Parts: sequence; C-alpha cells; structure tokens
Amino acid sequence: MSQLIPLYDLNQLNDFVDLPLPTIVKAKAGHDYTEIDSNLREFIAEYPQIRLATFDIYEQRDIAMELSITDAPAFLLYESGEIKHKITGDIPGQVQEFIEKAEEALH
Repeated sequence: MSQLIPLYDLNQLNDFVDLPLPTIVKAKAGHDYTEIDSNLREFIAEYPQIRLATFDIYEQRDIAMELSITDAPAFLLYESGEIKHKITGDIPGQVQEFIEKAEEALH
C-alpha cells in the first residue's frame, strides 16, 4: 500500500505531483476524515501505484492558497503535474466519482 507523504511547502508539492504517476493529494484541517480515508484506502490497496500526499490547510497556507482550498477535507487528483479532478467535502457520491476518476487515470 502507498505511504501517505506529508507536504510542507509548494516546492515539495510541485516535485511530488510532477511525475507521470497518478497522485492523490488530501487537504485536511487538523484532523482526519476516516470515512473518506477508508474508501480511498480500499481503492489504494487495489492500485498501489497511486501516490498519496497530505497537508493541513492551516499549517501550510501557501499550498492551500495556491490550490484555492478554503475547506477541508479536499481531494485532488494529479496526473503529470496537472489537476485532473478535485472535490471538497465528504459527500459519498462525490467521493465515489473521485475514486472513479482516479481509476480512469490508471488506464
């Protein structure tokens, strides 16, 4: 299973997502959202080639501002340095759509 990498600045974010591998970036606000994480954890177990990163929107404000994230949780799907899909919140339908978009990026 992929390791969750903490992000601390914009340079690290850009280096991390600039590879051709699909990458999921999770924006959080001081605590985890385990329901969403369990859905994604199951997906990642099936597709271990997806890279995972996370940051706190209050501690890494520069990243949050660059990505226009004001609420958490938020999830971004990157492919080759570009955002391909983004959701904010924990609405089950949105999470499922996000997972489907991530799966499409693998094929």
